[in-house]
Amino acid sequence: VLGVLGVLGVFGGVWIELNCTTAESIKNAIHCNLSKYNIDLEFLKKNLVGFVSDGASTMLGRKAGVSALLLKHFALTLLYGIVAIID
Repeated sequence: VLGVLGVLGVFGGVWIELNCTTAESIKNAIHCNLSKYNIDLEFLKKNLVGFVSDGASTMLGRKAGVSALLLKHFALTLLYGIVAIID
């Protein structure tokens, strides 16, 4: 799960710093941080099945969102946008 809060994000429970909040930058941050844990692109191609984020167009945009960029590399079967309600 990746969520963006300003220039910080969380992926799989690990906080990562983002250089900027464009879809390309977020995708690159995901790849870079996963490689720190020896999770390479070949492993992801075989095992990554879904992507969940908020419904922001940067995250779920059909043409240039993070999910669209991930779909170019991975056969994702689950794409979800969630709504966060803060009271």
